[in-house]
Amino acid sequence: MLGFFSFIFSIGNETLRLEKNERLKTFNAISASDNDFELYEFGHKHLNSKNVKIKFLVGDAYTKFVDLQKSKDILLVTSASFTSAFFSDGTPIGLCAYEGQFLNKMPNQTMDGLVVINSEGLMTTQDIIDLDFTNKKCDLLMTSNHAHQHLNPRENALDSYVFYNKVETDKLSVFQTQLVYSHLKKDDENFKNILVGADGKERRFLVVASKNGELKNLIIGTKAKDYMLKAAKDVLTHLRAKNYDVNFILNLDTGSKNILHVNNGQHLENLNQNPSTKLARIERASSLIVFYTDK
Repeated sequence: MLGFFSFIFSIGNETLRLEKNERLKTFNAISASDNDFELYEFGHKHLNSKNVKIKFLVGDAYTKFVDLQKSKDILLVTSASFTSAFFSDGTPIGLCAYEGQFLNKMPNQTMDGLVVINSEGLMTTQDIIDLDFTNKKCDLLMTSNHAHQHLNPRENALDSYVFYNKVETDKLSVFQTQLVYSHLKKDDENFKNILVGADGKERRFLVVASKNGELKNLIIGTKAKDYMLKAAKDVLTHLRAKNYDVNFILNLDTGSKNILHVNNGQHLENLNQNPSTKLARIERASSLIVFYTDK
């Protein structure tokens, strides 16, 4: 039986009841068992009752991050999608756009997760596209804000045209990555090749789930090095045991760009201070996911 060490940073209304002398801390750590996992949980509201939002930064990501910091309270920032080079100016792998401007319109043929972000709040199930499981209904685009979830820009030329137009018109941000769990598939389908790839690095995942009927976005990192799908299955098992209803689990970059900074109540703390490469510094980030509130 696996043990877990979870830093559970809850932004929901009822998950953590902070004592008065603890309220200066933006996040409260709860430890249990051993140190297999770190978990960061975000609900709609932060402890100060401000709406939690998420932003994807790419294309001179660090400069965009510094600008964002000037007007927002940053809760967490971590590396996001993959690039074709080690340096910050590398080309994003797979479909990628920043606020309506595409950096790459060439879909990756092996990564099945497409993330669409509008910066209005948390990610919902409608913001994740399973490219292995889409219903092509382009006519819905004119009547639904989330009709992009029915499109498959990787497989269908018309879908591509409509999707690109939707992203540009609505100034959406998009990135493509490995979708390691989808609620649209059975568990056997999600994890049929559980030991594929390499087991030489830690893993970090972006999770869209709900608990007690409330939407949750989670960032979950493994402490041990493991196969990507095996680690994802362990995460799924852990979350289900904690009564989460998990919709999607997406892989994040923990290779040469293994970046994780978390607000400790006073400032953003670098939780990866001794990276294996100097490239794993936020100043050299190729892309970032940021959770934040307005000041």
